[in-house]
Amino acid sequence: SGGGDSAHAGAAYGSGVFFQGTATVTLGAGQTAGQTTLVNGVLVDWAGVYPNSLSEAALDVQGEGTVTLAPQDASGAVAPNAFSGGITLRSGVLELASSGAAGTGAIHFAGAATLLIDGSALPANAIENFLPGDAIDLADVAFTGGQPTLSGSTLSFTEGGAAYALTLDAAASKEALFLTADASGHGALLSAGATAQQWLDHASLLGVYGPVTIYDTAADVQANFAALVADSHIAAIRLSDTPL
Repeated sequence: SGGGDSAHAGAAYGSGVFFQGTATVTLGAGQTAGQTTLVNGVLVDWAGVYPNSLSEAALDVQGEGTVTLAPQDASGAVAPNAFSGGITLRSGVLELASSGAAGTGAIHFAGAATLLIDGSALPANAIENFLPGDAIDLADVAFTGGQPTLSGSTLSFTEGGAAYALTLDAAASKEALFLTADASGHGALLSAGATAQQWLDHASLLGVYGPVTIYDTAADVQANFAALVADSHIAAIRLSDTPL
């Protein structure tokens, strides 16, 4: 039905849901770190059935825990979600258990948060407002040293001989985008923005030749100033007031 709905912290929703009108469903509100909301039914709105429909459902992910979208059909097989209003990711972790779990709309970062993507098939959704403090954890893409390149809205990279791509909006083009190993050691972590040391470690790989913004303390920038100035890939330095 239309209007706003919410899901309780730590809840699990296993049956499919069909949204008959425009709706925004809040997930994860009130969760603390370590709590998980699992949604493993298929989410469908009118626009997912009839592409010309203006009735769209959207998700609003909040809290400090994890919201996992793992849609399955009645037989238990992995199935794509078919809601089209997109996802706003305000905080915590949004886990996509399959490449079609996010529906067809954009995934919009609206605060420091992590998008956790399972599997090696990456979602085709546009990812918006990816900024310093945000992270995209590619849990099953082993980091082998490859670094991304952004051409238009397509972020491309190669790890272990396999090519991958994500779609980012213009906000990402203003920051350094680089990959490192994630905390588990098994995946790759995409970050936006860089400290002074990260710039020194990655600038030559990223192909950046213009002004760069460094998210670091003044003391750390001063300690690395000579090396930063000497790096031919860095044309000018802007110091952010907000260290990473």
